[in-house]
Amino acid sequence: MNESAPTSNTDTESVSKAITNPSTSFIISPNDFLAAEFSLENWLNNILSKPPSSSNGSHSNPAICEHLIVDSVDDLDTATIQPTSKSSAPTEQHASIPESDTTSLDRWASTILSQLESLSFELSTQLDAISTSTLSALPQVLHDLDQAKRQAHSLANQITESKAAMRNAPVAHSRCPNDPTTDQNATKHQTFQYLTRVDMVKTRMEASKTMLKEAENWNTLPAEMEGVFATKDHMAAASKLQEAQRSLVLLTGAPDYEERRSMLSSLQNKLEALLSPQVITALNDRDIEGCKRLYRIFLQIQRGSDFAAYYYRSRKASIIKIWDASKHSVNTRDSNIVTIMETFYEEVEKLLSKEALWLPYVFPQPLGVLQELVKDILASISEDVKSRVHNLKDDLTLIVQVYTVACGHGVKLERILGSMESVDGLAVTSSKMEMVDVLAPMYEPFLPVQQDYANRELASLLNQLKLTVSSLTTNNPDVQLVQSAFDCVRPLIVYTESAIARCQAFTFGFGSAGLLEALNAYIEKIAALYNTAILKNIGSNSSDANSEWNQFQVGLRVLGICCTLVLRFHEVDSNVRRLLLYADGKIAPLAGVTANIDECLSAIEMLRSSTLNSYALQSLISSTSASSSPSPDSANTANSTILNINPLEKLALHSQRLAFDTLTTPIRKQLDLIPMLQVWTSQRPTSSSPFGISVPQFSLSPSPYATRVGEHLLALPQQIELYQDDESLKYNIHDLPFYQESIDREVDAALVWMTCVVRAVANYFSNAVLKIERLSTHGAQQLKEDVGYMINVFAAMEVEPDSTLESIRKGVDRIRNLSENESSVSNVASAMVNEDERVAIWLVNIVKLAGTRTGSALSGTKQ
Repeated sequence: MNESAPTSNTDTESVSKAITNPSTSFIISPNDFLAAEFSLENWLNNILSKPPSSSNGSHSNPAICEHLIVDSVDDLDTATIQPTSKSSAPTEQHASIPESDTTSLDRWASTILSQLESLSFELSTQLDAISTSTLSALPQVLHDLDQAKRQAHSLANQITESKAAMRNAPVAHSRCPNDPTTDQNATKHQTFQYLTRVDMVKTRMEASKTMLKEAENWNTLPAEMEGVFATKDHMAAASKLQEAQRSLVLLTGAPDYEERRSMLSSLQNKLEALLSPQVITALNDRDIEGCKRLYRIFLQIQRGSDFAAYYYRSRKASIIKIWDASKHSVNTRDSNIVTIMETFYEEVEKLLSKEALWLPYVFPQPLGVLQELVKDILASISEDVKSRVHNLKDDLTLIVQVYTVACGHGVKLERILGSMESVDGLAVTSSKMEMVDVLAPMYEPFLPVQQDYANRELASLLNQLKLTVSSLTTNNPDVQLVQSAFDCVRPLIVYTESAIARCQAFTFGFGSAGLLEALNAYIEKIAALYNTAILKNIGSNSSDANSEWNQFQVGLRVLGICCTLVLRFHEVDSNVRRLLLYADGKIAPLAGVTANIDECLSAIEMLRSSTLNSYALQSLISSTSASSSPSPDSANTANSTILNINPLEKLALHSQRLAFDTLTTPIRKQLDLIPMLQVWTSQRPTSSSPFGISVPQFSLSPSPYATRVGEHLLALPQQIELYQDDESLKYNIHDLPFYQESIDREVDAALVWMTCVVRAVANYFSNAVLKIERLSTHGAQQLKEDVGYMINVFAAMEVEPDSTLESIRKGVDRIRNLSENESSVSNVASAMVNEDERVAIWLVNIVKLAGTRTGSALSGTKQ
């Protein structure tokens, strides 16, 4: 093993000597080929331009060498002869080269080529000899290595056995005192004990020597450092202070430890003060070598963090100036704050991009330094940003815009911090939690507003609602009032869509529970305003209040507005569901999230750990995920929505009833007068004959009120057909008064409305008739005629007559010729009870009251 090393060194020296000092005398120098930036083209041009040596009998021709230029290796076979003159018009002298000169150049090139071949052959021969020698010596080297390995293994075994003998000797001697082997082990143990004591004494003596030497060094340290400071040898000063720091650890228990530590700190401070101007200058000039040297000095005196602090102050100074300049330039409530934030963060990104390339040349851990720089810059403006956001107060939209700017640039900062290359080209990456900690000052100013998002959003929505519905004044005519209400629908929906967008941009869906509360309160307020401003004032200020169909048209438009609100808020409900599902993907920890490349992970993580990520939100997301999202066309029940749309649905139902009542109210007003008509108690009218004799009238016709109602109903189909294409008629048609399931669902909505109106009139008519208290014989006949007429009108409109009306007609016909016999009255009443109990009670009361007053079943029955 020991013999192989010289052999190897000799071989290496031989190779070097063969290259630099060849045995044959060559014009070509082998050292030219050892240059770090060797260029074959330049070497050829250079060697061909040299004049041949006189020893080889060649003569140079400067004219030829001056014009010979080899452009590349590929041009060796056809070397071009080009004029070196810069003139654009070559002379005739340069246009051609004499043949004798060309021959001389060929001989010179042949000489160079032959010398290259000879040199190559000699080097190959010596390299072959060296390789052969090395290979022949290789077995001996391997043998020596194997022997060394065996000796080391044997020594390790002996050490192990000796340690075991030291541990077991006292025990073996106590068990077998007369055993010769035991005596031998005991002797070994005593020997090792003696050696151990000697080694301990030696170790302690050396430690004492070291301590005494260090104490002596500490006594002379201040004087030595003053001399070093005077010579400005800062590296030597740092080395001495580093040694002093190491020795200080050995003097921890010394009485004067604190005094020496204070002295060392004072000397370190003095050295730092001396280096401070150089550090500032080197950092400002971006002097890589100077910064590296100074950083090593600071590390030696345990001040690496102080050097980093100098760096942070140097880099963030210009950035902070930009921010400070914006404090006094614009009003913080102005929208220019968005521009300020944009400009500031753009400057930060430029700085970090530049520093990410510069830091690896100075700091061994550049990513950590860059992270601290970002954190320091953002922390410097955090309180100021918080104050500016607070000054925005209720301008939630502007706050969200500023936050969106911060998140957009936060994504870019995450990319810069996410990966940067070291000097050797290796990627240095930071963890996601490190990025969250670094960028936290960027988002903390917005956190109080985010945690109060529900109240802020509700206030914003109600403020916009107040401004929008200000045109709904009760003094306007009905048409203008309804048009204003219709014009408000689109803005009201746009506000909700903006609220959803704000929730996603400002809270990444974590504020969905608060958004839901705000939207529900917003919906209730809309319903209350529309109910108060429209439904309760329709017709009160209209000049067309007496026009039934004008009022119906207004009512139908109000119904259309309410229907539109309901359907649009069902769409809003679907958007809220999508927002909740979006938030569901953000609740999982960062390690399990495949985030969108444009999403700011640090901002999301901060919201994940805030109070917005509540149990209420998770319960809401769970309930939403468990149910399918309804479509706007089929979702007409409160159970299918997570938004509370009940107030709007009640508003729509109220408006539907309002439109329905505009068709029935004129008729109802006439029917309400039926119980008070004199015709029910009057006697049969008579007419005078030519001879002066009163002749009773036997034929009766419907009463005027009945004909008016009949004509009104018969004109209804023509009027209502004008609105049969109105979608409002189809909304919740099953909630119309007097709607029956027997109505064919495929029937036009206009026909359903007409049918329900006719049924309502029939119900009103029967109720009005049952309020008649007294009937004369003529009144009973007239009532029978009126009821029959109305039944015929209903039949003409293809509406099944009301069973109550049929019972009234039959009952009135039966009691016309009743006597005072109570059994007869009871029989009629019993028969009518089986058909309609209300009619039976009414007939009994009519008969009893008539008999009490006139002594007969009906007044005038026996005349």
